[in-house]
Amino acid sequence: MGIAQAKELRSHHRSKYIIRRYHMLREMVSRGDVWKDRVSSAENTIDPLTKSVSQIPHTQHVDKMGLRSMGDWLQVK
Repeated sequence: MGIAQAKELRSHHRSKYIIRRYHMLREMVSRGDVWKDRVSSAENTIDPLTKSVSQIPHTQHVDKMGLRSMGDWLQVK
């Protein structure tokens, strides 16, 4: 979307923000500050937040994120 917006001649407040973000990201990539890496679903900790996953991978990812159920927080140790 950012590339299409950058090529568009019309100028809107929201699109200006997208264009700035796109150019900043492009500059960061060219400097080597940011890079794109492929992460498999098995290693992608954020998968449960973006799509449905089966119970075992869900539990593994939730553990990696450090999330706990409310019951765990309320137990006195």
